[in-house]
Amino acid sequence: MPQRLERTARALCLCLNTVFFLLAICLIAMVCFAAINAPTPVISPQPLNTYPQYIVTILLIASYSCCLFCLNAFGFVSLCLQGSFLMSIYILGQLAMIAAQFIAVAFTVTVRKRLHYKLEETWRTRPDCAEPGECLPVRRFLHSEMLLIIILCVFLFLQIILLIASVIVCEQRSHEEQKRLLKEREEEDDD
Repeated sequence: MPQRLERTARALCLCLNTVFFLLAICLIAMVCFAAINAPTPVISPQPLNTYPQYIVTILLIASYSCCLFCLNAFGFVSLCLQGSFLMSIYILGQLAMIAAQFIAVAFTVTVRKRLHYKLEETWRTRPDCAEPGECLPVRRFLHSEMLLIIILCVFLFLQIILLIASVIVCEQRSHEEQKRLLKEREEEDDD
């Protein structure tokens, strides 16, 4: 039974590692494209690259995606090698990524009202946005913001599943290493 659990956890780790690895590559490509060619402003009345928040957001997503790429590359290496030491370092990296993602979700939820007020204030002078509920750019922003929160929560959930599977694999490897060391000591004592 433990071997079957370890194999299942290892397969789950490989699958989720692949998903996050491909996600990191897509995020890196998207950040490079967004840095070179800023998207057209749909939510904001001014060009996006004039806002300092746009540059900060691009830098944060770039650093997150590079860390995710490196972490998952290290995850593939730690899964391919048999030792538990690299796997335990990988688990520490996963904990750091989960903490960073949790902070991102908390920050997004915390600053929502302030962003909504500022965005409504920006668009209030436009004739088609006299009523806050009728303004299409504000509604688009609210929709994209809710979508972002849902995506962040799904990725946080998947990272927690990956962490649990990695802990199972690491624990099984550590147990196997202990059994092997005890067997070697017994053989040395017999000699």
